[in-house]
Amino acid sequence: YLSFKAKAMHEGTAEARTKLAKIKAKMGEKFEYLEHIRNKLPPAEKTTLAPLLTPFLDQLNIPFLDDDSKAF
Repeated sequence: YLSFKAKAMHEGTAEARTKLAKIKAKMGEKFEYLEHIRNKLPPAEKTTLAPLLTPFLDQLNIPFLDDDSKAF
Protein backbone atom coordinates (compact mmCIF):
# COMPACT_ATOMS: atom_id res chain seq x y z
CA TYR A 1 0.00 0.00 0.00
CA LEU A 2 2.47 2.61 1.14
CA SER A 3 5.21 1.25 -1.11
CA PHE A 4 2.89 1.58 -4.13
CA LYS A 5 2.20 5.21 -3.25
CA ALA A 6 5.89 6.00 -2.79
CA LYS A 7 6.88 4.20 -5.97
CA ALA A 8 4.14 5.84 -8.02
CA MET A 9 4.97 9.31 -6.75
CA HIS A 10 8.76 9.13 -7.07
CA GLU A 11 9.80 6.65 -9.71
CA GLY A 12 6.61 5.20 -11.09
CA THR A 13 5.31 5.24 -14.60
CA ALA A 14 2.59 7.58 -15.75
CA GLU A 15 0.22 4.60 -15.60
CA ALA A 16 1.02 4.01 -11.90
CA ARG A 17 0.52 7.70 -11.08
CA THR A 18 -2.78 7.69 -12.98
CA LYS A 19 -3.93 4.57 -11.11
CA LEU A 20 -3.06 6.20 -7.78
CA ALA A 21 -4.93 9.38 -8.75
CA LYS A 22 -8.01 7.34 -9.75
CA ILE A 23 -7.95 5.44 -6.46
CA LYS A 24 -7.66 8.69 -4.50
CA ALA A 25 -10.51 10.27 -6.48
CA LYS A 26 -12.75 7.23 -6.05
CA MET A 27 -12.08 6.87 -2.33
CA GLY A 28 -12.16 10.58 -1.50
CA GLU A 29 -11.70 11.27 2.20
CA LYS A 30 -11.52 7.55 2.93
CA PHE A 31 -8.10 7.41 1.26
CA GLU A 32 -6.57 9.85 3.74
CA TYR A 33 -8.31 8.09 6.63
CA LEU A 34 -7.02 4.66 5.58
CA GLU A 35 -3.56 6.10 5.00
CA HIS A 36 -3.62 7.54 8.51
CA ILE A 37 -4.69 4.18 9.97
CA ARG A 38 -2.07 2.28 7.96
CA ASN A 39 0.71 4.61 9.10
CA LYS A 40 -0.21 4.01 12.75
CA LEU A 41 -0.18 0.21 12.48
CA PRO A 42 3.00 -1.68 13.32
CA PRO A 43 4.55 -3.85 10.64
CA ALA A 44 2.90 -7.26 10.60
CA GLU A 45 6.17 -9.11 10.20
CA LYS A 46 8.02 -10.33 13.27
CA THR A 47 5.33 -9.38 15.78
CA THR A 48 2.95 -11.42 17.87
CA LEU A 49 0.11 -9.50 16.23
CA ALA A 50 0.95 -10.82 12.75
CA PRO A 51 -2.00 -13.27 12.60
CA LEU A 52 -4.38 -10.40 13.38
CA LEU A 53 -2.76 -7.63 11.35
CA THR A 54 -1.95 -9.47 8.14
CA PRO A 55 -5.58 -9.94 6.95
CA PHE A 56 -6.38 -6.30 7.77
CA LEU A 57 -3.30 -5.03 5.94
CA ASP A 58 -4.17 -7.25 2.99
CA GLN A 59 -7.61 -5.60 2.80
CA LEU A 60 -5.97 -2.17 2.69
CA ASN A 61 -3.79 -3.33 -0.19
CA ILE A 62 -6.60 -4.65 -2.41
CA PRO A 63 -7.10 -1.43 -4.45
CA PHE A 64 -3.41 -1.45 -5.36
CA LEU A 65 -3.22 -4.99 -6.73
CA ASP A 66 -3.01 -5.62 -10.44
CA ASP A 67 -6.30 -6.63 -12.03
CA ASP A 68 -5.01 -10.07 -13.04
CA SER A 69 -3.84 -10.84 -9.50
CA LYS A 70 -7.39 -10.32 -8.14
CA ALA A 71 -8.51 -13.52 -9.85
CA PHE A 72 -7.43 -15.68 -6.90
